[in-house]
Amino acid sequence: MELLTVVEVVTQIVTYLMFASGIPPCLHMYRTKSTKNVPFTFFAIGLLNALAGLLYGYLANLQPLVYVNSIGLTFNCIYILTYLVVCQSKGTAVVQLISLCSPLGLYYKYITSQGSSEEVILNQLGAFMFLVTVCLMMSTFLEIIQCVQERSTDGLSRSLLLGGLSCSVCWLIYGLMLEDFYIYAPNVIGIISGVWKVFLIFTYAGKSQKKD
Repeated sequence: MELLTVVEVVTQIVTYLMFASGIPPCLHMYRTKSTKNVPFTFFAIGLLNALAGLLYGYLANLQPLVYVNSIGLTFNCIYILTYLVVCQSKGTAVVQLISLCSPLGLYYKYITSQGSSEEVILNQLGAFMFLVTVCLMMSTFLEIIQCVQERSTDGLSRSLLLGGLSCSVCWLIYGLMLEDFYIYAPNVIGIISGVWKVFLIFTYAGKSQKKD
């Protein structure tokens, strides 16, 4: 088995586990009927990222990208639907979701209506996917800001942190092997965010217990 194939398989498995890492906070949200510390923006941008990645993978004939984003799309839909069931301001959440996801459809319709070649369309879609993935990774810094302000990591999901950091490392390696800038570059931000969160966990460890 070639090294690239091994990396593909490992990356897919780790990504599926990352998607599943959202289950604990989702179940907690449903049981407590509270959306506190639930990263809805992360799930919403994740849905857009899955749609863009699915389309990019299909056009680029990258089956691993198609499989992964199909599963990611399913998981994010479940998380978002659960959030909408629990949250009080459903209208605001729906408007935010539509505002985030509609640009992909409009952008794809625009670039395909220009009569460009498949290569040009792929590059433009890849640039869009890159931008969305960067936004997804940057949204994780909102949790970091909150932790610093509260001087506590109690609201930080360990499962999402572990899953996200592992996933970023795998996709960075896979993207470098494919020499695909649109795949590997955004994951550098994800790794930086994950390492920073781990640092904060060790920094604020035990402080919440002392407060109690």
